[in-house]
Amino acid sequence: MGPGETLAHNSLMALFSIRLMMCAWLLVFLLPVDKVDALLTEAQARVSTLMSVWSRASQADFWWGTG
Repeated sequence: MGPGETLAHNSLMALFSIRLMMCAWLLVFLLPVDKVDALLTEAQARVSTLMSVWSRASQADFWWGTG
């Protein structure tokens, strides 16, 4: 990619991320509070599960079956 293509790509990604943030804020303001709370709780649970799996997988004992 040349410098012009990189600039175009970066500006396109910036526009996309701005639009994504605007949609996220719109969802937060339009959804009822209990729904937002439920979504956040579910997201937190998924991240927590992912982190526990990652910490377990990063230990050598996990791969060799000795843990």
